[in-house]
Amino acid sequence: MAALEVLALNTVIPQIQAPQVGDTYLFPRAAEFSAGTALLPSITRNTDTDTGMWFPAANTIAWSTGGLEAMRITSTRNVVIGGTAAIGGNASVYGGLYLAANDSTAELQNYRASDNSGAALSYLNKARGTIASPTAVLSGDGLGSVIWRGYDGAAYAQAAIIRAEVDGTPGSGDMPGRLLFLTSADGTSTPTERMRVKSAGQVRFVPLAADPTVNVEDGDVYYNSATNKLRVRAGGAWADLN
Repeated sequence: MAALEVLALNTVIPQIQAPQVGDTYLFPRAAEFSAGTALLPSITRNTDTDTGMWFPAANTIAWSTGGLEAMRITSTRNVVIGGTAAIGGNASVYGGLYLAANDSTAELQNYRASDNSGAALSYLNKARGTIASPTAVLSGDGLGSVIWRGYDGAAYAQAAIIRAEVDGTPGSGDMPGRLLFLTSADGTSTPTERMRVKSAGQVRFVPLAADPTVNVEDGDVYYNSATNKLRVRAGGAWADLN
């Protein structure tokens, strides 16, 4: 049974006579609403008619504030804040969260205030199996990635990635990990690995066959696969570090 509270005397309730302010009515079936728009949502407060919930498409719910769409849940169960679709993302992914804005307000912030040394946290969790029945990850499995993309005039193209992976066989209370750092070279939008920090603490530079000539500056370091040596840029020239 659905309940409806009368908020004003001009409330229209079919087949119910003389509604009074504060009355509650029960209906034998679910209430139905029109689709509505961002400016005139179909479910609102009686004194704030441009703020509320509406239905822009099949299997889609949206919320507006001040006549402008603020958030929607799409038919693929993605949550979009500040936009109407997964802009620059994979719209076929289920359960995604997308944040968009046309100015500097597009940001995610995580606050923590406590009288201890604890920091604000963000978790990226990975399991095999399902959410309801997770199973252990395996060596080499990706655990999470942070991906940076820029609009190239036609689409959002990848520029850099930091990726975490399992770096060995995991077990109960045992999850060895590694971090991979990837960047896209000039002329491509496919990031390739440049450096990794392994579970034992060692740092690996992905070898290069020759001295880099693009975007170089003093202080640059790389591993030369031809000489099997680290080389450093100093005084405008490359030199062996060992």
